[in-house]
Amino acid sequence: MKQLVGLILFFCLLGAYPQCALGNNAGYGARAVAMGGAYTAIADDTSAPYWNPAGITEIRFIFAPTLGYNGTDWKEARDLLDIETYPPKLPEFELSSQGMLGLTAKHFALNVLADLNADSKVIADGISSNGQARLDLYGVLTAAWKVGEKWSVGVNLKTVRSELSEYRLELNLPYNPDHNYLADASAKGSAFDIGLQYRLNDRIKFGFIARNCYSNLEWEGEKQLYNFDGTKLGPKEPFEVDKKLPQNYVLGVVYQPFESTLLALDIDQIETDYKDFVRIHFGLEQSLLSKTVAIRLGAYTNKDDSPTLTGGLGFKLGPVIIDAAVVLEEDNEGYYLTTGFSF
Repeated sequence: MKQLVGLILFFCLLGAYPQCALGNNAGYGARAVAMGGAYTAIADDTSAPYWNPAGITEIRFIFAPTLGYNGTDWKEARDLLDIETYPPKLPEFELSSQGMLGLTAKHFALNVLADLNADSKVIADGISSNGQARLDLYGVLTAAWKVGEKWSVGVNLKTVRSELSEYRLELNLPYNPDHNYLADASAKGSAFDIGLQYRLNDRIKFGFIARNCYSNLEWEGEKQLYNFDGTKLGPKEPFEVDKKLPQNYVLGVVYQPFESTLLALDIDQIETDYKDFVRIHFGLEQSLLSKTVAIRLGAYTNKDDSPTLTGGLGFKLGPVIIDAAVVLEEDNEGYYLTTGFSF
């Protein structure tokens, strides 16, 4: 009866929070990525502050930097972040990259996260194209506590710094100077997440996170207008930006049918500036050799696209941990690596 009451309370709490976002990224931490991002109910390693801050109550101490990218290559993203000439000459591409560095302990963690997203699209060859690159840097302070025997709660307090570069190019179309420009903007602000975990029994655990459920970014920027021949059109003028951090809420469950096997499922409601959608994540982890080696598989759905497949390996030799993951997205591949120490 107590377990049933706990579950009812859990889902009531879920409904009480606004819809808050993983975005298009695979996320932080090679173990989580290899399991398709089905990690909200697990969240017991260095990436726990991102996936579910309540999960750090399962940790003693971890230092394990992580880095990963998904898309084409770094040079194209760098060029898009530092546009100086017009018209920009960039191929069509998409790229996302994540990095995380910090210390995580049982009740507190301090991390720095970096999140880069860039894309350049040719809408009509020689006529119209546009591109955008955004870099978000987070300083994250995490605190978490056990509440009774079954509940854990955690919060992330985040300072945010964002950089944005954008261009638009239209040739041989009805004249509109606002459709030909280069722009740069930056923002400072804050945000917070809240996470919950509930252990039903020794085999089943639930997790929930509202990520960026509140955020406040104050943007400042300039843009330079251009004629179709590439000459500047007047001085720079203010560039108005109204871009928020992606928001989402995620409900996850993990089931351990055997001591060495984990099965996980996450349901993720995502809200971004340009679309809202639901993403489903699946993950499997099979440990071998007294849990010194782990094989991981996963998948997650994408709106209007084929599911993305993931996989990876993990090694734990005493305090040393090494996790690697690959993301097999349509027309792109991603690679993620986490190495460090766990005590």
